Amino acid sequence: MIWLPDDILFSGGLFSGIICLGSATYYHRMSDFGARPLQIFSTYPRKFHAGYCVYFPVKKLDYENTVHLNNNLYVTDPYRTICDLIEYNRKDDIIYQCFNQFPDSYSFNKLFEYAEKRGMLEKVKFYHNNYERYFDELAY
Repeated sequence: MIWLPDDILFSGGLFSGIICLGSATYYHRMSDFGARPLQIFSTYPRKFHAGYCVYFPVKKLDYENTVHLNNNLYVTDPYRTICDLIEYNRKDDIIYQCFNQFPDSYSFNKLFEYAEKRGMLEKVKFYHNNYERYFDELAY
């Protein structure tokens, strides 16, 4: 299979839904996670792979804390992306990368407010308080 270039992948012409998890970190340049296959939240009742995409089941598509890309394609914003990574038990290295490469246009205080709203403040603060130590330990 030939991978689509980013401008087509994120154009909203071929796919719809909410780009999430690792693919959202790629979009926001918060990690070295590859965007392909594209991870998308879907109302389909189980996880499934479909060519260029992996669909993750959610009961309802929630467009809060998303960025509209085009047509019916959205991506979770950095606040939601980090909380989703933690909620979906993604590997620590990608979560720590997100803190290390957190976009300058966003604030950690707003991340903490959003995490508190989701009942995840302590978990998010744990990762925030430990990400520098994680990278220090990798250097040895």
